[in-house]
Amino acid sequence: MMRARERFLRQALHLFYPDACVSCGTLLQYSEEMICSRCLQEFDAFSTVDASTAAVTKVFRAHHPSVSPPVRAAVLYRFHHHDRLQGVLHDMKYLGVYRIAWYFGRAIARYGAGAFSNDLPEMVMPVPLHPLRIAERTYNQSALIAQSLAGELGLPLCSDALIRRVYTSSQTGLTAAERHANLRGAFEVHGSALSGHVLLVDDVMTTGSTIAEAMSALRSSGVDRVSLAIVALAARSRT
Repeated sequence: MMRARERFLRQALHLFYPDACVSCGTLLQYSEEMICSRCLQEFDAFSTVDASTAAVTKVFRAHHPSVSPPVRAAVLYRFHHHDRLQGVLHDMKYLGVYRIAWYFGRAIARYGAGAFSNDLPEMVMPVPLHPLRIAERTYNQSALIAQSLAGELGLPLCSDALIRRVYTSSQTGLTAAERHANLRGAFEVHGSALSGHVLLVDDVMTTGSTIAEAMSALRSSGVDRVSLAIVALAARSRT
């Protein structure tokens, strides 16, 4: 009943405040949200969580062989250089179009719900930004994705246990080895030790250096299992 009412209100608002696709700028239809169907069809989507888990595991084995891969990795898409998806991710991350993060959180929840149903994580945790980076951008897009995802899955959100204690330079343009060195020791768990199964959330994974370092910090604190929820994986990681 509530969802039917929400759809009705959204359709009514659409008549007076039509939304535009954040990717191509065309007006959205009643059934569309944030991104039009045509653009979504152009995105390189993973077919299943098993497929995206296999792709992430391959990246870990290539670039971080000493780090155990995640239990599962729910990744929506592969992104390619200068494709439409990369433009959307850039706008979400750098241009303040933070509403896209909430949309992606809901999308990951729908995509990964079945895969996590038999082994539900105990909490959802975003990959944190350093406070200075948050001051620059005003928000952490991964935290917004995690908030939306946790709400959809009905899981607790833990946003303050994992902290980023080192302000690192941008990873853009770095090789896998440089990315790993840039992030060494960047994360730590604040407060009491953690345990159980954590669903770690990030927006983009390229060589996996950020996520691998965050996972290592969680495991050192007592977390038994780590699964991932990510919007997009680079189609071809840097070597």
